[in-house]
Order: sequence, then C-alpha cells, then structure tokens
Amino acid sequence: MTRKTSASFELARRLSAAKVVGLTFLVMLGQLLVDDPDGYFGPADTMTSAGALFMGLALSLGAAVALLSRQGHAAVAWLAPLYFALCAGSFVPSLGADPVVSGLVVLWPLWLIIAQVFRLDHLQLGEMSGPRSGSDSGTDLERWQRYGGTPLRHLTGMALLLSLIVVGFEISTNDLAFVLCGAMHAIALLASWRMWWLLLRARSLLVTTLVVPVVAVVVARTHPAWSLGVLSLYQLTVLAFLYSKGSVMRELFGHFVQRPALLVLSTFAGLIGAGTVALRFPAASAGADPVSAIDALFTAASAVCITGLIVLDTPVDFSFFGHVVILVLIQVGGLGIMVLSTFASLLLAGSIGLRNERALSEVMNLRSPEAAYKLTRFIVVATLGIEAIGALILYPYFVGLGHAPLQATWHAVFHAVSAFCNAGFALQSDSVTVFANEPVPLLVLSGLIFLGGLGFVVMSGLWMLARNGFKGSLNLQARIILWATLFLNLSAIVWIGGLEWNNTLAHLQGTDRVVNAFFMGVSMRTAGFNSIDTELLGPATVMICLVYMYIGGSPGSTAGGIKNTTAVILLAAIPAIARGETRVVIGGRTIAQANVYRSAAIAAVTMVIAFATCVFLMATQTGGFEALLFEAVSATGTVGLSMGATADLNTAGKAWIAVVMFIGRTGPLTLAILLTRESPSRLRYPETTIMVG
Repeated sequence: MTRKTSASFELARRLSAAKVVGLTFLVMLGQLLVDDPDGYFGPADTMTSAGALFMGLALSLGAAVALLSRQGHAAVAWLAPLYFALCAGSFVPSLGADPVVSGLVVLWPLWLIIAQVFRLDHLQLGEMSGPRSGSDSGTDLERWQRYGGTPLRHLTGMALLLSLIVVGFEISTNDLAFVLCGAMHAIALLASWRMWWLLLRARSLLVTTLVVPVVAVVVARTHPAWSLGVLSLYQLTVLAFLYSKGSVMRELFGHFVQRPALLVLSTFAGLIGAGTVALRFPAASAGADPVSAIDALFTAASAVCITGLIVLDTPVDFSFFGHVVILVLIQVGGLGIMVLSTFASLLLAGSIGLRNERALSEVMNLRSPEAAYKLTRFIVVATLGIEAIGALILYPYFVGLGHAPLQATWHAVFHAVSAFCNAGFALQSDSVTVFANEPVPLLVLSGLIFLGGLGFVVMSGLWMLARNGFKGSLNLQARIILWATLFLNLSAIVWIGGLEWNNTLAHLQGTDRVVNAFFMGVSMRTAGFNSIDTELLGPATVMICLVYMYIGGSPGSTAGGIKNTTAVILLAAIPAIARGETRVVIGGRTIAQANVYRSAAIAAVTMVIAFATCVFLMATQTGGFEALLFEAVSATGTVGLSMGATADLNTAGKAWIAVVMFIGRTGPLTLAILLTRESPSRLRYPETTIMVG
C-alpha cells in the first residue's frame, strides 16, 4: 500500500467512525423529542419501554460500528449503511405525527447512505490531495490536519447541532437530554486534544479557548442551557479554525470565485433558511405555540436583509432565545456573510489567498485586492467598536427605564447593533418612541444609523485621513457619498420638521421636536426606527419618505435603496444630456459610461420591483393605497418603516414581502456585479434616433 493510499484510508476510517458517533447521539436525542403519542416513541420528552429499548440498541450498535470503522474493518462497507438505514427506518412511522423532528432524523442517515454509496466524500478527502498529500512534509499541525481535521469537523458540527436542538426545543432541563448533548461535546473535546497540544507547542493565541470548557462546567452548576451555550462557543472556535485550515472551505469558495453574484444570493438565502428554522423552535416563541412557518420566514428575511418590517411584536411574541437569533441574523446580515468568513480566515489563517482577494475585491467594488484585504479587517473591528461604544452610552438610559443591569445591557447591545446595521428591530412594541423626550439616546441611535449607512469604504478613508493628520484628501467616491449623505439628512430634517411640526411633533417641546425631526430624517432613509407615530404622518411627508426610502444609503454600507451615488450620477446625467454632451462630469472627473448605464439599470429595476409589489399588495390585501404604497417602497428599499400595513398582511402578502426584502437587499449589489462582469459586445449596428419625451 502506498503512503498516499494509506493516508486516504486513515482519513476515511476516522471520518466513518465520526459519522457513526454523531448519528448515534442524534437518533438517541431524537427519540426523546419525537411527539408521537400513538407510536412506540410516545409523547415528546418521555421515555417509553420501546424508546428505552431503541436507545440501548442504537448505543450498542453505534459503538460497535464506530469501533469497527476506527479499526478499518472490511465489514464496515456494508454494516455502516445497514446501521444508517435502521436509524432512518425507525423514525419513518413517526413522520405523520412529528414531521419536523422525525424528518431531520430520517434525512440525515439517508444522506450518509447516499454519500457512502456514491462516494461523495471526495470534498472532505480532498485534504489529502496536493503536493503534501501522503507525505510527512509540513508542520506537525499541518500533518495532523490532514488526518484529524475532517473527522473533528463532523464531531464538532454535530455537537453544535445537538446543543441547538436541546436549547431550541427547551429540553435542557431534561437530565438525559443534557447528558447526551454533554457526552457529544465531551467526545468532540477529546478528539481535539491533539490539535490544542500542537497549538500550545506553536504558542498560538487560540489555546486561550481551552478555558471555555472549564467555564462551562462552572456555569453548568447553575444553568444547563448556559453551559451548552458556552460549550457551543468553544466548538464554534474549533470549527472556525478547522475550516480556515482545511481545504473544504477553499474548494467551496473557489467554486464561487468566478460567480460572486451567485455567492451573494446563495449565502443570504442560506442564512434566511437557517434563521427560519431557528425561529421555528419552541424556545424562540414567548407563547405556548411555536411561531408559524410564514412568520418565522418573514422575520428571518427581515432580520437578514436588515429591513425591520415585522408581522409579530418582537418583544412580546419572541423569547430571549428568539431575540438572540434575530440579533445574530441582523449582525451577520449587516456585515455580509462573505466579509465575516473572510475576516475569520484572516484572523485564524493569516491570509485569504490571491483568488479570494480578487473575488472580495469585485463584490466590494474595490480595484485593489490588497485594499479589500485591509478593508475586511477594518469592517469587523470598526463595527464591533462602534456598536460597543453605542451600547455603553445607551446602557444608563435603559436602566432609567426600570430594567435590571443585565437586562439593560442586553437592550443596549441589541439596539446598538440594530441601529448600526440599519435594521430597525427594537425590544419595545412602539419602537423607540419611549425616547421621544430623551435627546441623547435618539442622537446616539442617529449617529449609529448614520455611520452604518455611510459605508465602510468612506469610514476607512476618513480613518486613514485622520491618522495622517488630515493631510491629503478623500477620493471622489467618498466625497460624493459624504456630501450626498449630509444633503439628504439635512434636507430630510427640514422636510420632517416643517411638515410635521404641528402634526406628529406637536406634543413635544421645541428642542425635542428638532431632535425627533433629526432622528426621523436619518432613520427614514434606511433604518426603520420611529420615534413618532408613522401612521399619523401627513400625505406630503409620506411622499418625501417614499423618495428618501427609494434612494437609501451608501454603497458598501448596511443601508438599502438604490444608493446615493446612483442618484447623484443620474442627476448629474440630466444637465449633461441637456447640454448635448455624452460625458457625465462630477468633481472634475468623467464618470465612466458603464457606471451611468449601471445606475440607470439599478434605478429602473428597483422602481419596477416597487411598482409590482404595490400592485400585488393592492390586489391581495385590504389596506389603503397610501399604506400599501409605503409598504412596497419600504420593503424594496429594506427600510422597515410601516404605516400599519405589515401587521395586516395575509400569507400571500407576507411571502411576497419576504421575497421583495431579499431582492431589495441582494438585488442592487448582484445586478451591479453582473453588469460589471459583462464583457462588451464587439458587434456594431447602424445608428438611428427614436422620438422620446
């Protein structure tokens, strides 16, 4: 047997054993969760005689198959698929009574059977390929990675899945469920000891995460759910390190390097799907019944697309677990999955590679891959820093509302993240109207919204300018964004203050009127918070809001809309056309004709989507014209403001708005990428003129 074949065989048997162990714990936990009173597993969170027999059989057979797999016994080739089929078949009778839990347990072993029969493990076994495959070259950590990385990824991922299930289905207080989940974590911990020893020898900072299991043991004495949460953070660290060093992520990412638009769409769609599943867990609901599928989908889409439209009352209908899920979706959606994963690679692996830098450069509309590399680090550091400062300032004001210290901290963090990401989710039923008479919280939230909607490219430029003692100047794009943002915000303040002074602002004092007008002027462009009752806005104010929601924020930011640079280019094209010029000039620079076409396409497509949404809502919903038009533009621009139509949407309306929020978040960026990548045709046709206007 050659060294390369021996190495591949070593990895294959370890991976097979890890799969069997993970499946064994999943089916044992599934037996406790299945709610089938008339079946042999019985009601949820109970142990019937048949269930106890099945659990013992699964444990003994799983241990035997895992041991044989670890030893590389030839019988595993038929014994493992047989065991997988037995696990899947045992839950088939319960599909009718409990399709969620039974479906999960049935689908997972079926996938393992398909993967083994059709040899779909080539992605995982791909770590053995390359010039170092099967050799002793590389460091001790690299050699371990080729043998133990893939199986450990599977064990760690399964430990995370079991923790989510236990907490999500609110069975962390069940001793047996907690023991099963804890045992899975213990196996993953034992499997990772070699990695930590090698990291310790290499003096890596990651060894500090070794204290996490110790903390979890201490916390477990007071609250099992918190213990699982801390252990899950530990496993996430392990998983991030493994993926940053392994070849699977590089292969998957490399598959999308030539298709960045597909990457944007697939990652956001995947996050919405995962968020929908998490919000469907019983633990996410504050009531006795889980959140309905359509409401979970709508909420997940609104959070990921950082819109803020809600069909359920966030503080009332969702539990703390649900709030945590929503906050995670907001944060990841605001930064962008690609930026987060790239930063993780930078932090853990030290490099993202030239091809990945080029892909990131294209998605973020940067000319230099090196600039994209540096900007990614700046994005996450700046985001966490700004959100932390905002939360610290907001904290005493939530204490002033009567919240306990821990609760006030949570509220401050939630609102700081939601504001910076321009999401508009709040933990008060009336948004932030509770601060209508508190200037400081509104100004802080306005500052967070402003910075989040300004864009990371501009913020990094301002930061570098400040570090250089304000020597030099910003590039044209940054200057356009700054001036456009200032103009839109200041003009919005004038419009809101002037039109609503004696209407929705009439109950406030003079200074509070100005502050609330300022806050609403900043928020209505993309954030979705409201400090006044939007249902009482005058018709003229509504029209102004529609224009500003349609424009949105800046490119490369957490804001939505067509973006202010798009609006500036289109406005600059009007006088150029009037003068009979073919060039658009801004700030002494000629704008590329492709940029003008791209801006026109984005603006036109967005307007068509908003129009189609409005028509659909008017045909299927019962609200008035003004409220439905407002809803359509708010969803398309991912703003989140509503005049009360969201709560009255039926199932068709919720599904349509969820899709529109997804398009509004990913569409302009995806369209810009596609138009940028399109090669110009060499065909030339005879020129003619058509009457217009």
